[in-house]
Amino acid sequence: MERAVRCHLIRAAGAPPIIVWVVDDSADDDLTAAFASETTVPSPRFWGVWGAGKQGDADALAFRLIDRDTHRERTWWLDAFGPPLLGAILEIPHVVVLQPREIADALKLTDATSADVVGLLRSLRGGLFVRVTEQSDHVRELHGHKVIGGFEGYITYE
Repeated sequence: MERAVRCHLIRAAGAPPIIVWVVDDSADDDLTAAFASETTVPSPRFWGVWGAGKQGDADALAFRLIDRDTHRERTWWLDAFGPPLLGAILEIPHVVVLQPREIADALKLTDATSADVVGLLRSLRGGLFVRVTEQSDHVRELHGHKVIGGFEGYITYE
């Protein structure tokens, strides 16, 4: 399990929440290859699940990516999060975009309040899109009471 670099939460009107989970793929050739080869949005080959727990003394959220073909799993955690992110994780469906750090650092997120959701998704090119269709019982039980109403825009958690 590795620490995620950061997380961007994007909420656009009329679209499911988009959670951009920025990860370091420099030591994982298989993951780098998946980023390069997957062109379907969302990917039919990968699925993901959220969890919650502790990382040291801090509360943490974790995202587990599962390859349907090889059954290989990778998990990243982040201990910086807030009620809007919790709400997005508990909203079903939502999209998680795993994005390599190098690409994420070079991109500028477009205006997440724009009606141009297609343009927003294009700004996330180079990422692996995973549609999450099951609510995490761990997140709901531990943090569901902190959830606040929806918003439009984006928030970065580092």
